[in-house]
Amino acid sequence: MRAISYLFLLILVIASCNSRQSDKVEKLSTVETDDRIVIVGGTTAEIVSAVGLESQIVGVDRTSTYPERLQALPSVGYRNSIKAEGILSLNPTLILLENEYVDQVVLEQLKSSGIETVVLDKPNTTKEAISYIEKLGALLDKKVEANQLIEKLQSDLAAAQESLETYQNDSLSAAFVMARGKDMIFLAGQQTFVDEMFALAGLQKTEVEFQDFKPLTPEALIKLNPDYVVFFESGLQSIGGMEGALQIKGISETTAGKRKQIIAIDGLKLSGFGPRTGEAILELIQATYADSK
Repeated sequence: MRAISYLFLLILVIASCNSRQSDKVEKLSTVETDDRIVIVGGTTAEIVSAVGLESQIVGVDRTSTYPERLQALPSVGYRNSIKAEGILSLNPTLILLENEYVDQVVLEQLKSSGIETVVLDKPNTTKEAISYIEKLGALLDKKVEANQLIEKLQSDLAAAQESLETYQNDSLSAAFVMARGKDMIFLAGQQTFVDEMFALAGLQKTEVEFQDFKPLTPEALIKLNPDYVVFFESGLQSIGGMEGALQIKGISETTAGKRKQIIAIDGLKLSGFGPRTGEAILELIQATYADSK
C-alpha cells in the first residue's frame, strides 16, 4: 500500500507543475548570436543546451556532463577549485552560475569584471525544476523552447504516474550510495535529492538518522538491508561495476547484494532536477518494480 501514497505525491507534483505563474518571471537578459556563455552547474548547462543555445557555450564546469558534447569544451574546474581567471580567460559575454558553486571571492571578481554574471538557485525538487526551466527560458529569451521542455517533463511525470499505478500494492526499499572510487563511498541520509526521487518512484528510502551523506559502514548497510542499492553510473564505474559493488563490505550481505539488484543511473539525470527528471523517475520504477515481476 506504500506505493499508493507515493503515487498521490506524484499526482500533486504534476498538478503543481500545471499551475505555474509565468507572468511573474521577468526577462533578465537577451542573448545575441555572437554571445559567449560560460556555465557553472550541470542542470543549467543542460537546460541552456536544450533551449537551443548549446553552440554558444564556450566553457563549463565538471558537473556539466550532458549533453555529452559539453565534455569536449574547456573546463573551468569543479566547485571550490574554480577560479575567476579560468572563466574570464574564455572571453565570455555571459556567465551563468548555480548558487554556492564557486567561492564568494570568485563571484565578486566575476561581477567586478563588468561581464554579465547571473547567479541562479539550483532546483532541489520536481516542482522547482519546472520553475527553473521557466526562469531560464525568460532569462535567455527562449520561452517557447522552455515551455516545450516543461511539457516534455510533465509528460514524463505522467508516464511515471501511470507506470506506478501498476504496482500500487507493492513496497520496495532502496538505499543510495555515492562512490568516488573504492576509498570514498558514502550513504545518503536525510535532506538529499534521494528523498524526493525515491518517493516519486514509489521506493521506500532506507531510514537513517543523519543528514546529507556519511561514509558507508558495513554494519549500517546490513542493518538497513535494502532491496536495491542505487549508484550514479560514474560512481559504479569508479568501483569496478557490479562486481566491484558486490565486493564492498556490507553490500553482498543485503537483499540487494544477494540478488544483484544494483542500479546505476546517470548522475545529472538522477540528481539535477533538470529536463530529464521524469525520465529518471520512470527509470527507477522500471529497474525496481517492473524488474521484480
